[in-house]
Amino acid sequence: MFAFTIAVCAVASVYDLRLRIIPDWLTLPYLVLGLALSLARHGLFYTLVVFAVGFLLCELFFRANVFGGGDLKLFMGIALVDGVQFGFWVFFYSLIASLPLFAYYILKKKTWKVDVPYAVAIFAGLILAHCEVISNIFQ
Repeated sequence: MFAFTIAVCAVASVYDLRLRIIPDWLTLPYLVLGLALSLARHGLFYTLVVFAVGFLLCELFFRANVFGGGDLKLFMGIALVDGVQFGFWVFFYSLIASLPLFAYYILKKKTWKVDVPYAVAIFAGLILAHCEVISNIFQ
């Protein structure tokens, strides 16, 4: 499933860079797939808890205008498809990866109110989280 997640995030990054939007036709089926996989693997209670906690965490960043609804759905899908722990690491690393993006757009636009293609940071966070998982395997 990781290769599918990479493909979804890569397409989302391209759309976000070009149009500043992540289309629902990409994120909604991915989110539904994540819900189905999580239900099959872990059951209803676990899936609801993961969805609720993940949604609330992402909603905070959405309300703060750090990222948009497409980013929120993409994060939720990653946590449900690839697991909560991996989703947390993607979230963590995407925050780190977003810092140079924010700096670039702040300097380019000369304002603190910038529209950053956050799917690019999510994609970078996905790759960094995968490297973290791989490095832990070989320790």
